[in-house]
Amino acid sequence: MKRLWRILGVSLISFMLLLGQTTYADTSISSVQAAYAHVKQIVSQMGQQLTQLETQNTQEESRYQQLHHLTLLAIAKEQRLLLSVSRLKHKIMLDQKRIVRSRKTVDDAKKRLQQQLVFWYEKGTEPYFSVLLGATTLSDLWNRVSDLSLITQKQQVVMRHDQRIVLAFEQLLQKDRQDNVRLDRLLILSKEDRNAIAQKTNQAATVVAKLSSLKQSVQASRAKEFQTMQQLASKLSAMIEQQRLALERAAALKAAEQKNQTKSNTTPSTSSTVTTPSTINGVLTEAITITGVPSSWMNDLQILMMAESGGRPNAISPLYVDGEQATGLFQMLPSTFERYAMAGHTNIWNPLDNAIAAIHYILQEYKAPWNIPGIGTSSYQGY
Repeated sequence: MKRLWRILGVSLISFMLLLGQTTYADTSISSVQAAYAHVKQIVSQMGQQLTQLETQNTQEESRYQQLHHLTLLAIAKEQRLLLSVSRLKHKIMLDQKRIVRSRKTVDDAKKRLQQQLVFWYEKGTEPYFSVLLGATTLSDLWNRVSDLSLITQKQQVVMRHDQRIVLAFEQLLQKDRQDNVRLDRLLILSKEDRNAIAQKTNQAATVVAKLSSLKQSVQASRAKEFQTMQQLASKLSAMIEQQRLALERAAALKAAEQKNQTKSNTTPSTSSTVTTPSTINGVLTEAITITGVPSSWMNDLQILMMAESGGRPNAISPLYVDGEQATGLFQMLPSTFERYAMAGHTNIWNPLDNAIAAIHYILQEYKAPWNIPGIGTSSYQGY
């Protein structure tokens, strides 16, 4: 891209230098400058659009990175929640096994307590006081008091033990209920996190699709800008070449004029009258119209005419070719002129008739004047 811009810069500088010189190019300076300004404006607009697209692309990439980071955080949180859920489920499973194992022990303890209560309050028919009164001796009384005290202590121990078993079982059940509540909360949080992850994933997918579209737009804009600059470089190169050729032709015309001016000082002619450039251009324009050749012939016909006669219809060559002298505006041999002259235009000294015959000859031999070897250069030797 930078190389292309350098080529454009060099071409533009060369082009502007050529514009400062006098040329005979068909394209006017103003039209060329206007075309260049138009293309330059298009390239500038495309550059601005490309900059906007690249800025938007950068913003979307930043947004995607943020969404990607948030998604990764949500996934990590979800994984931690799933691990906590897994551990809690395992703990609940172990607690439930303990509950199953403890349930029989609790049932046995409750059964013993119930039996004790039944025994004390339903089957106990002998009050403690009656037992004591039934003693026969003081020693027997003391033994009975000791036995009753020991029985009471044992009963209290059994009851406390059974009560602890029942209490522990109730606490285990309460803990299991709390764990289940916690599990439900974790499952709700996990579901919310999964929804959040899905939402961020969808947003990220949307951003990725937009990024892809933006990248395609940027690439298309770059390709279009590159193509436009190539076209501009080609157009400038063509303009420079056209200006160069025009300068060469102008230099050839000037050299031919000087050469024929020198020749006119030593070559005899039937008239000393020199036709003005405006008159000669009028003759050539009329000859082109009559013969029907393209108007693009005009420039090369001017060069050829100046090289041959210096624009003098009465010029005659001092050299003889097969006994004939080249005569007239385009220095035609009389025999050649007769073959290519047009009916009603048979005077070799008439500049219009001479030009018409010369055009017919060029059309037959060369198809176009620019195909004549060396025309417009120092190597030209005749046609």
